[in-house]
Amino acid sequence: MKNGYFIIVSRLLPYKNVQHAIKAFSGIKEKLLVIGAGPMLEELKAMSTENVAFASDISDEQMQYAYAHATALLAVSHEDFGITPLEVGAFGKPTIALKAGGFLDTITEGLNGTFIPEPTAEEIRKAVTNFKAENYSASMIEEYVQKFSEERFIRQIKELMNPS
Repeated sequence: MKNGYFIIVSRLLPYKNVQHAIKAFSGIKEKLLVIGAGPMLEELKAMSTENVAFASDISDEQMQYAYAHATALLAVSHEDFGITPLEVGAFGKPTIALKAGGFLDTITEGLNGTFIPEPTAEEIRKAVTNFKAENYSASMIEEYVQKFSEERFIRQIKELMNPS
């Protein structure tokens, strides 16, 4: 799949809402790459159209390549934290996410992503077709996700433990 695709990285389980994303891509020109494994894989493949591709059991290098060449991440399940927007953000890519759970902590509207109100095919399709990658700055996204880095966490803990 060439540059210019949306990406989902997820276990393939009903509550992850991947099935709604696949329905959203039916009849539109944008492409979707689904990276993940799980009990719904064959069902999701059966319902997908030619603009949807799947990958499972990929290497770290392949995952990095997929993030680096994506247009944006789709994160459409309710997650306690949800690390994938930070992972893709390290490559300067924005996220379209469900406005719920941990995504409220890791995504700032207009800076590193945008929200959908519910994980329906209609809402996902609307967000994807209206998405403008040029509205996002890769360098600003990369800088923003650094506030979640391990290095920052360690530095702040040390500062709290050893105040000057």
